[in-house]
Amino acid sequence: MRKLQELVAQGRELRRTKSAELEHKRAELAKTEQEYSVAEAHKNELEQIQRDHETHNANTMQQLTTEYLEPVVQYRKELAAQLHILRAHRDTLIRLLKAVRDGHNVEFNDEAVAKVVHEYGEYAEALPYMEEAAQAYVDEDSKARKERELHMDRDSEEDDASLVLCVGAVDIAENELRTVNDDISVLLGWMRDLEGYNRNYHDLAVKGAVVALADFETAREREMSDVSSRHEAANIGELKSKYEEAKPLVDAIAPADESALNSEEENADTDDLEKQVADARSQFWDIQNVKTRLTNEVSNLRELLEEKDLGPHDEFLSLYKQCYSLDTGEYTYEVCLLDRAAQIENKNNARQNLGTFTEFGQNRELNYRNGAKCWNGPERSITVAFECAGVVELVEVKEPEKCEYRAVMTGPFACQLPVSGSDVVDGEAEEHTVKEHVHDEL
Repeated sequence: MRKLQELVAQGRELRRTKSAELEHKRAELAKTEQEYSVAEAHKNELEQIQRDHETHNANTMQQLTTEYLEPVVQYRKELAAQLHILRAHRDTLIRLLKAVRDGHNVEFNDEAVAKVVHEYGEYAEALPYMEEAAQAYVDEDSKARKERELHMDRDSEEDDASLVLCVGAVDIAENELRTVNDDISVLLGWMRDLEGYNRNYHDLAVKGAVVALADFETAREREMSDVSSRHEAANIGELKSKYEEAKPLVDAIAPADESALNSEEENADTDDLEKQVADARSQFWDIQNVKTRLTNEVSNLRELLEEKDLGPHDEFLSLYKQCYSLDTGEYTYEVCLLDRAAQIENKNNARQNLGTFTEFGQNRELNYRNGAKCWNGPERSITVAFECAGVVELVEVKEPEKCEYRAVMTGPFACQLPVSGSDVVDGEAEEHTVKEHVHDEL
């Protein structure tokens, strides 16, 4: 009797506490919902500004593409054709200098030759792939070389559908042109230095290189004249001018390298907008998470205080979801009050769901339904009856029908409260008032 009175008193006090908690959570949720609405509106506004900005940029890029893509593509092709020739010139010079380095007569101790061999040796050591490329150029016949160059051109043509990519390809080509021309200037200088070799020495490797240099320069002059004629026919000056007009405009919208932007102010504005959008989204998601948590907490408290049957005197409230188990040898059974029940196989810890609490029975037993389905049988279920005792224990579990279990628990729940003349009964009137108040508030 006393244990039941204690449970009822605990339930009454816990209901007051939970009711106050619910009111506090509802106030928090109302405030968070306002913050959520403000954050959502702010995020949506910034995202719309960003979409408008992107639409503006897309329209601007379309206009730029219409005006500049064709001349920029043509300029890229002219640079590509020139690069094929200049790469071949560089490969030829490397091949000649490599032949001198590998074949000259060291015993002649020719200062001019020694100086060139030393300087070229440092160059080749720093850039070993250059000699590999030059050898590959020598090893391929004209047909293979032509196919390789066409393949390179086809790869580049994939960029020609996009002004952004084409501008980037031109930027790369111009940088390579400068590099190749610088290489040729250095290599050609070393070759010309060989012309000062001591002609009293019959160094065949050096003499062969000097003769080959004369042939190279004749061929180079002719080929560069052809390049100039081609450039003049294509009006390359106008093409380059169009590219130089397009590049800063394209970079301002879709920079390939943000550090190379010409419009730092516009880039700062874009970066600031992106940061504002990212910050607004982060704030919105944080508030959304808080709102979701509070919504769940309020819902759970409402369900517990308003919808759950916790016994006529809230005697189950303080023990809600507390679990009790019984080891029967092969299995351990677990019953969690007003929550769930399970059967656990002791040898492998495998769990079978025996159902979740659905309702009180006619004699105030607990009904757990909708458990795991039996093989060729019904869904598992368990009914828990109570015997009056001061201690809560699970004392018996049987299976009278296949996968339909019956259990017995002892506890104060089955005991009777005094009809009158008790603090508990007096408290019940107050408790009913509290319940009704919570119900009205909810």
